[in-house]
Amino acid sequence: MPLAEPPRPRLDEILSAPSEQPVSLVESLLVQQQELSVVAHFAQRHDAHEFQPAQARYYRDLIPLSAPADDEQYGFTVDLDACSGCKACVTACHSLNGLDDDETFRDVGLLMGRDGRGEHVLQHVTTACHHCLEPACLHGCPTRAYDKDPVTGIVRHLDDQCIGCQYCTLMCPYDVPKYNPAKGIVRKCDMCRQRLDDGEAPACVQACPNQAIRIELVSHESAHSRARAGSFLPTAPDPRVTIPTTRFVSGREQLRDVAPPEEELRPGHAHMPLVLMLVLTQMSIGLFVFSPLAAGRVLVVVAAIIGLAGLAIALLHLGRPQIAYRAWLGWRTSWMSREIIAFAVWSHFAGSFVAATVLSAEPAVRVLLWGLTAITGALAIVCSAMTYVATRRAFWSAGRTIPRFALTAIILGSAGIAAVLAQASQHPPPVLVGLLVAVVAVRLMCDAPTYRIHDGEATELDRSAELLTRKLSGWNHLQVTIAIVAGIFMPLCWFGLPQLAPVLALPSAVLLVAAEVVQRALFFAAVSPPRMPGVRHA
Repeated sequence: MPLAEPPRPRLDEILSAPSEQPVSLVESLLVQQQELSVVAHFAQRHDAHEFQPAQARYYRDLIPLSAPADDEQYGFTVDLDACSGCKACVTACHSLNGLDDDETFRDVGLLMGRDGRGEHVLQHVTTACHHCLEPACLHGCPTRAYDKDPVTGIVRHLDDQCIGCQYCTLMCPYDVPKYNPAKGIVRKCDMCRQRLDDGEAPACVQACPNQAIRIELVSHESAHSRARAGSFLPTAPDPRVTIPTTRFVSGREQLRDVAPPEEELRPGHAHMPLVLMLVLTQMSIGLFVFSPLAAGRVLVVVAAIIGLAGLAIALLHLGRPQIAYRAWLGWRTSWMSREIIAFAVWSHFAGSFVAATVLSAEPAVRVLLWGLTAITGALAIVCSAMTYVATRRAFWSAGRTIPRFALTAIILGSAGIAAVLAQASQHPPPVLVGLLVAVVAVRLMCDAPTYRIHDGEATELDRSAELLTRKLSGWNHLQVTIAIVAGIFMPLCWFGLPQLAPVLALPSAVLLVAAEVVQRALFFAAVSPPRMPGVRHA
């Protein structure tokens, strides 16, 4: 039986023991090597449960050690107290994903104000995709270029299926998807899912020096409960829309009266291909609807050409128009897909109506095709409006957008028919002239409330009103002036003096088209939705 090794003296015992010979440096180092390291001491105390439950204050897992259950998914958790705004997470994400110079998947913002005790706070916030339970980007995509992993819950973007329509950038209330003009597609954070599959933390999580970001398992019920309670982040969009899974936590009392630093309000993208598509298609539909007032083959052919031109111009908005044929795939959830299908059906009936008119088909056939063209055209206008209503932006509400698009069709359709009749030496019917003047007046009155800025906290509509009355005031005044002159003053002139109709009707129609183009460009440029602190608009 082996003899037990006698205990070795500790360094402090050797140094404190009386000795005639001084302890050499080499001897002291040899004694030190026989002792446990700091890590070993920590391991012993950890195994003895000396740190429980306080140990979580000093270290924790940055990713889950088990896969999500059936009612769980991965989600970011951000410790606001630990975020210093160093942007190491931004740099790591940018490097690992090979993003372009001006492209980011993660942003760091700032909130300033007071906490629950009334003390001033300066709160940095790191934010990325929230991998929502009801992702708006996925529901809005017309090509089904998004999917939600059934196991992890990660919302992924499928680059090869993206046509670059950028509709997801409008649907997402957090401005998460970013359009890359060089590649012609949208890209976004996927929580570094390849790293998670290999048991590694995402780049942003691993790079944070303060461990302010981690991945946790989030139950669906808890995400719904937090969304219903409005427990998300001050100044952020309403979480009830998409049910985000990101948790922002803090040991301090609840923040209140906080807001991002005031920054210059900038107009949004005008999206000119979409502007021209909307105006020209609505004009074409209006011309078809009013075409019985000016029987003629040329009119319906011109109306068809205008409509086809509008649909063709829309392709210029796409980053990858060569695969635009996929845009109908999302018809179950995407209003953009429904808009495209509606216009395809309308163009079929419109083409049939043009052919029947040119070939002098039976009157009953022409009436039937005209009715189908008018009905499907009205449906297409509603689908166009709902494409923007679905984004839940206050400036694009249903009460504002649907009437605006319908009035454009009536204004340009009636003005176009009046111009055709005047050029054919026929006096436009008084009912048509009265309709034109009345509809233009109604459109101007409907737009008037959008210029009103309310006192107090700035809302989405207040920011839009500020853009229209300040940054975009020149263009706004121009379209209002043109609408009054060409849509009210000039029609009243030729109504009172019929001999002026051939001179004024055509310029009036052209000017009204210009006014509607400017007005539709303002429709895009003046929208100012809420966003996460620090996230720049795509």
